[in-house]
Amino acid sequence: MRLEMQSMKVDYLIAGEKTCAEKENLYVNIEELRAHLCEDDKLVSLDIRVIDKDNDDTRFVNVIDVIQPRCKLDGGENFPGFVGKIETAGKGVTRSLDDVIVVVCNATPGKGRTVQKFFDTGGTGARLTEYSSKNILYMCGETVEGLTDNEHEDVLRIAGMKAAVYLAERAGDLAVSDTEVYDLDLYAQDEDTKDLPRICYYYQVYAPHYDYGNDPSRVLYGQTVTEMPPTILHPNEILDGAMSGVHIQSYCTYDNQNHGIIKELYKRHKNKEIVFCGVVIGVLSMSEVRRGFFVKQTGKLIKDVLNADGVILTKFHGGAAHLDSALVAIECEKLGVSTSMHITSFTDVGKLADNLVYADESLNLIIAGFTYFAPVDIHFEYKNLLGASPDSFASSWRATSCNTPLGSVDLKIEAIFVAGYTDFLGRTKVRAMEY
Repeated sequence: MRLEMQSMKVDYLIAGEKTCAEKENLYVNIEELRAHLCEDDKLVSLDIRVIDKDNDDTRFVNVIDVIQPRCKLDGGENFPGFVGKIETAGKGVTRSLDDVIVVVCNATPGKGRTVQKFFDTGGTGARLTEYSSKNILYMCGETVEGLTDNEHEDVLRIAGMKAAVYLAERAGDLAVSDTEVYDLDLYAQDEDTKDLPRICYYYQVYAPHYDYGNDPSRVLYGQTVTEMPPTILHPNEILDGAMSGVHIQSYCTYDNQNHGIIKELYKRHKNKEIVFCGVVIGVLSMSEVRRGFFVKQTGKLIKDVLNADGVILTKFHGGAAHLDSALVAIECEKLGVSTSMHITSFTDVGKLADNLVYADESLNLIIAGFTYFAPVDIHFEYKNLLGASPDSFASSWRATSCNTPLGSVDLKIEAIFVAGYTDFLGRTKVRAMEY
């Protein structure tokens, strides 16, 4: 499968009378975009604003997704299953806009998930996230009555994806600044690579025990995955819009579009250091019987179908996800497949070993990416607060460690709540270290 990603650099995103590209700037007619998005009869209203990369006085709260503007150039479907009809993503030509993000917030009191994020464009918190230096199309809206929490956020997230497509489609007059080709045959057996180790990636994409009220998110091609057995995906599918963000905010759509581990494996594949042989996605198991089946099935796909010599594993948020991922790794080791587990530490005290919920001598390569709940001190005298109305903000979720409202100028909050600061998928610049 071959995917060509054409990147275009956007200097500034600017609100204008017409949506068009001029020189290295992209102008946006907000009223035209709002009318386009509100064709969805589940949307009652939308607040849309443009915040350029020089802005240093805005705080975004209740962030439910961040999306990079992308569109297909050869007739393929955009975000298939979410925006376009379902077809296999990951092939053809895709346009991608650099230095632009669509930020989707949920400001409706009592509607939606409790774990939502924030970030600042100025103050001491701006250095913690790459989002603070981007041009931002901000979106926040109201939906019709009668939707579940996830349905409400789905409507907003899909509106964000449609806005991302809208921007990319109208950027055709910008120059292509970079072209990256992702071309991979999962079962190729080239003579010059036969002695290289075959490495695959196990991506735990979901944890159904966070589906409060039996209200699952639509994660893969617009479908729910709560009881999906382990499945092989081509890595291009993940990079090209097959997967969205998810309600517990283990990752957002932007993280999947720029998946750190997949891109690193591609890089080493192109350099002929390894043979990148595919991705297996899995879901945390809610019963012992199903867990046993899923673990065995995952091992079979990795060893017998992909013929992998090694596997890198990442986990979803939480301790149960930690254990499930470890059981998959133990099964792989039993089958002769070497493993590298990426975990996240639960506390910022004690040793890294104290954060493991399993013990097995075969798992001897464990990487701690960051600590969930390490406290971060932030000072920001912001002028604009987006993602919450003044009358609803007092009842919004608070930082769990010190109960400080997110509207505070001086804020102490766990690292996991800062959008873009931590990344379960390998792009985080944060490291958990023993000292």
